[in-house]
Amino acid sequence: MIAGFEIPTAGEIMIDGENIKSVPPNRRSTTMVLQNYALFPHMTVFENIAYRLKIHREPAKSVRRRTEEVMRLVGLEGLGGRPPAQLSGGQHQRVSLVRSLIMEPKVLLLLTNELGEGAGQKKAMPVFPRSKSMLTCAGAWKRR
Repeated sequence: MIAGFEIPTAGEIMIDGENIKSVPPNRRSTTMVLQNYALFPHMTVFENIAYRLKIHREPAKSVRRRTEEVMRLVGLEGLGGRPPAQLSGGQHQRVSLVRSLIMEPKVLLLLTNELGEGAGQKKAMPVFPRSKSMLTCAGAWKRR
């Protein structure tokens, strides 16, 4: 419901004091990281990360700068020209994560499979990043 793919029958969905219940999914300040990463196999790492900025018609200079910045923060520098098939599992995770974080969402949804009762059902776990703090944290973790 937070992402907008299901319509609530009652109540409100509030993000930063704004009721987004009737806002279409593509207009919400949310992004989602899928469990299978959903990287485009025909695109390079750089193109996968920059994709959302490009479809939002960001200037080319800004796309390059922001993409290179997030790649550096999570230790993907030098891998921009590689296709996803040439990445390790951890590198896939980082590409998928920064592909969502580069949009600076108010809410980041992490899609998980539920364990235990209701096993096999998908659930979205919301994370509320504060501007670039999550990227800064990821960069600090990488430097350890």
